[in-house]
Order: sequence, then structure tokens, then C-alpha cells
Amino acid sequence: MKEKVIKTYDGKYQQRFRWVYGIKYHNNEGKVTLGFSPWISPYLTMLQEHFSSYKLTQVAGLKSIYSIRLLEFLIQFKATGKLIIGLDKLKERLEIRDEYSRFYNFKKRVIEVAVKELKEKSNIIINWKAIKGLKGKGIKQLEFSFRESEIFEKCS
Repeated sequence: MKEKVIKTYDGKYQQRFRWVYGIKYHNNEGKVTLGFSPWISPYLTMLQEHFSSYKLTQVAGLKSIYSIRLLEFLIQFKATGKLIIGLDKLKERLEIRDEYSRFYNFKKRVIEVAVKELKEKSNIIINWKAIKGLKGKGIKQLEFSFRESEIFEKCS
């Protein structure tokens, strides 16, 4: 956890900071004391109000990190059942900004894999489409429409 970095972007500023600034190991006691970065404090105190949650069973069978991350993004928009996100923004959030320069490769190796796995192994019914930019030049956004399966909800 000491090496994990949080990235934020509020539309004006991009920030990167570590979760933990210090760790104290208690030898032979089976415990550790963490010192959280002062930069992280506001995020820790907002967890109660601004937290997306999902059941562990929703991700337990998922193998692709992209499936898990896509599910996390979708859950944030559970109330509307729709996520529209810029292609560059999605790649940034998946931490693959400089990979898959051709949309075809991104679609085949990331989006289709994640969507297929979510359909097969989670309670999410999901559809997606690519949205071209102005004048039809290149894919600029992706739109995901989704809902939780009632059958799956009744079983869990």
C-alpha cells in the first residue's frame, strides 16, 4: 500500500499522491501502524457519502482486470444505467493511455473481452456502442447501457 498512488483530476488539476507516508512494523505482534498522507485525508472522510459498492460475488469469477475496472465504472452510474465516456478518458482510467492506438485493437482486446466476461460471469446485462467524433472522424466516445439482472439478484 505504501507504493500505491492515487490519481485525481477535477477538470482543472491533475494530482498524484501516495496513500501512506509511513509504516511502523510491530515485531512479533502481528500488527502494523500506517500513517496516511495528509493529501488522502479528504478522500478517506468522504468514503461514506461518495462510495460505489458491489458484492464480491459480482467480481469473484472475473479474470480480466479490464472487466473488473469496467464494472467499477458502471456501478458508479447504476442509478442511470448509462455511462458515456471519452475514449481517451476510458483508456486513462484503465491505465493504458499509450496502448492500443488503433481502436480496432482496443475494441477486440479490451472492450469486447471485458463486456463478454461481464455478461457471462456477473449479474450485469450490458450493451455498448462506439460514438464517432464530429464529421465522422474516428471513435471519440463509448456508450455503455446496462442493468443488473433480476434473476441474478433473486439468487444472491
